[in-house]
Amino acid sequence: MIRSHGTAAGSTMRLRRIVGRPFVFAFVCAFLAAGCASSPPPADEQLVMFPATKPGHPLTQPRYPDESRLLGRQGVVGVEVLVALDGGVMDSKIAFSSGDESMDASTLTEVFRWRFVPGRINGKPTEMWTIYAVTFHLPGYPMPDLGAPHAKLRKLLDQRKAELSAQAIVEQSQ
Repeated sequence: MIRSHGTAAGSTMRLRRIVGRPFVFAFVCAFLAAGCASSPPPADEQLVMFPATKPGHPLTQPRYPDESRLLGRQGVVGVEVLVALDGGVMDSKIAFSSGDESMDASTLTEVFRWRFVPGRINGKPTEMWTIYAVTFHLPGYPMPDLGAPHAKLRKLLDQRKAELSAQAIVEQSQ
C-alpha cells in the first residue's frame, strides 16, 4: 500500500485545524504576509520601471491606411515613444518599419493620443523612452509573422533596460 503525504484531503484537514483556531490562522496569515512584504524585488526592478499604460486609457490602434487595406498589406511597426512626466507622449520614432510607409506614418500619428504612467528610475518619475509593436492585420488574411518583429522588440527593450539600469546605479551612487 502506498501512502501519499501530500494529498488534498490531508491538506484540507491541516487547513481546517488551523482555520478552527482563529488566532493561529490570523497569525499564520500575518506571518506569511510579512514574509512576502519584506522580501525585496529583484534589484533591477527597484531601479528601473518602464512607463505603463494609464488605467482607463488603453492604447488605441492606429487607423489602417486605406491604400494599405485595399492592397492587402499587413505588417508590424515598432515604435519608440518618449513618455513625459505627465504621462503624455513628447516624441516618437520608428524603431523598425512594417515595410509600408503609410502604416508607419499612421502609427506615429496615433501614439500622441496614448497616455501612460511615467517610468521611474530609483523610484523617481522620469521622462523615458519605451517601445511598442503595433500590428496591422486584415480579417480573412493570415496573421503576419510576429516572430522576427517581436524578437527585435525584445532585443531593443533589453538594451534599453540595461542602459537605464546602468544610469540608475550611477545615480544611486552619487
